[in-house]
Amino acid sequence: MSFFDNRYYYLNKRFMIIIGQWPFQSRLEGNMLFAAAFLFILSLIAFETWGLVAGIMDLNIIMENASPLLVDCFMMLKLMNCVLTNNKIKELLKDVEETWKIKPTGPEKEILQHHAEKSKIFAIRYAIGLYAMWLFYTTPPIIVSGIYTLLPTNETYSARFLYRLEHVLDMDKYYNLLMLHGFISVFYIVSVPIAVDSLFTLCIQHVCALFRCMKYNMEQIRGPEFTLLNPDIADDKAYHSIISCIKLYKRIVKFSDLLSSTYATSFLIMLGNVVICLSFGTAELVMVDNQFDEIIRILAANVAQLLHIYYLSLTSQRLIDYSNELQNVIYSCYWYTISLRSRHLLRFTLMRATKPCQIKAGNIFVMSLETFGGVLALVTLRGDFDAIIECMPPLIIDFVCITKLVNLTCNIKKIKILLIHIQRDWRSWTIKSEFEILHKFAESGRTITIAYAGGMYAFGSLFPFLAIIPKIIGKNVTSEYSTRPVGFPYHVEYYVDLEKYYYPILIHNYLATAIRLTTLVATDTLVTILVQHCCALFSVVRYRLEFIRKSIEQDKELALLKEDDKFYKNFTYCIQKHKDVLRFARGLDAIYTKAFFFEVGLIILAMSMSALQATSRTINPHLAIRHASYITAQLLHLYIVCWLGQQIIDHSDRVYTST
Repeated sequence: MSFFDNRYYYLNKRFMIIIGQWPFQSRLEGNMLFAAAFLFILSLIAFETWGLVAGIMDLNIIMENASPLLVDCFMMLKLMNCVLTNNKIKELLKDVEETWKIKPTGPEKEILQHHAEKSKIFAIRYAIGLYAMWLFYTTPPIIVSGIYTLLPTNETYSARFLYRLEHVLDMDKYYNLLMLHGFISVFYIVSVPIAVDSLFTLCIQHVCALFRCMKYNMEQIRGPEFTLLNPDIADDKAYHSIISCIKLYKRIVKFSDLLSSTYATSFLIMLGNVVICLSFGTAELVMVDNQFDEIIRILAANVAQLLHIYYLSLTSQRLIDYSNELQNVIYSCYWYTISLRSRHLLRFTLMRATKPCQIKAGNIFVMSLETFGGVLALVTLRGDFDAIIECMPPLIIDFVCITKLVNLTCNIKKIKILLIHIQRDWRSWTIKSEFEILHKFAESGRTITIAYAGGMYAFGSLFPFLAIIPKIIGKNVTSEYSTRPVGFPYHVEYYVDLEKYYYPILIHNYLATAIRLTTLVATDTLVTILVQHCCALFSVVRYRLEFIRKSIEQDKELALLKEDDKFYKNFTYCIQKHKDVLRFARGLDAIYTKAFFFEVGLIILAMSMSALQATSRTINPHLAIRHASYITAQLLHLYIVCWLGQQIIDHSDRVYTST
């Protein structure tokens, strides 16, 4: 029987087996169970994405599909993170097993058992909570439909599906099949955090148990009745006890660091995902006309997400608390009765203990109850739902900018290759017409760059600068048309003393706006240059094919050849150039394809929310102009991206028509 089949860890093992990620299960069994979980989650994401993309112009569909889609994508990422860190998880579990073997009896064994029991209780409660939310999320349409069927009433009830799909599929025909698929898929969606987070709790409780063992050993340290400052090292029991504690502490720190690195990426994505999803869920409850069963579904999803992040924050907080207790234990021990060498060791241990063990999300945010409180405050904006809608468009655009910067950083070498390709093409033109074509498209790229930069800076700057007009003309403190303080383009008043930090925050807001616009302009104009050069290369090939005789006359190398060889060499040159431009286009596509996918979706979402604000009945002309300028900037951004793609399509097609 495996060590983890004991009554403390059996549930953790079962939960991990369900998603095929138990490190010690057979490869065949693990792969089959993982494939089932992966396919169901992936298919659910595909259906939700299909519904969202098909109904992208309908704000209700966006609101109802975006939140579950983001949750499902995060759970897929969480599952994949578990796959990628499976070796680390195995190492952590081996360490747990080894610790139990080292401490087979005595008070330390009781401490391990106590914390293992707490881990088991946490896992049971967490699983019950999330599986309950799973049932509340998936079964209300069926239950309410059944009630209406049984009740003696003439009213009809149209049960709504878990997400909006009726605009692309015949729901009457496929409803039962899709409900079954959704029921199973959401089961796996819920099983992923239950398995992964329960294992996380197991490890945290194990670390806490080791801290308790260390605390117990520290409390037992004391010298003889008559203190000897320099006793023989062999007789210095306190010294050897402290050495053992230090070794245990090093092991704890190593275990904690490994645990933090295992979950760092997953937790960072989780924090951002929860903020966005809960914001969508809250806005959906307020904005969308919901039926009773749909309200239950939305509430169940939001409660599950809150439970998820609270559970992890609470567990991480326990690690910090137990780690901090070590300082008090060292202070409180009988250090004044032990030898000098022992005191020196305690001093160094105390210095290290001032830095608590922590679980960090992406090495940026410390997971704790304070983090949970911050996320909750950020999501609710203290109950101001208008502020939520107002903050979402700029927040989404910030994500677009981050996506662009990350994509640029990750593909900097590929971009360098394309720029070197451009430089080589300008040096290697063989006829005057080629140079003229390159020059024409380069000039076109320059014109587009200037126009795009001017438009983006003009319209993008109106949004923040119109916000400060009331401040300039003498209105102070509050705005008559918004709860937002005068001068600020976004809500920042919830967490800082604006009276004290008004101007530093104001300057930061406007600098951030300038950086955001510059990021968009710089990245998009680079794409413009690359696309225009690609179009120029297609045009060169087209010119060579359409004006064969003229090209041969201009090419000094071809002019010296025989008549038949001239045409052959010209066609060979065209084929080579066409291969080069296709290679250039593929390189361009490889750099930007993923980034553009995310950008287009985010921009459409931001425009939808901006349009909602701009058409609000309570908005005045001043705010309408602000939001209209913001929407115009977003439209310009989206248009230039789509137009550049169309340019490549058009010029590549003209090569074939020229022949």
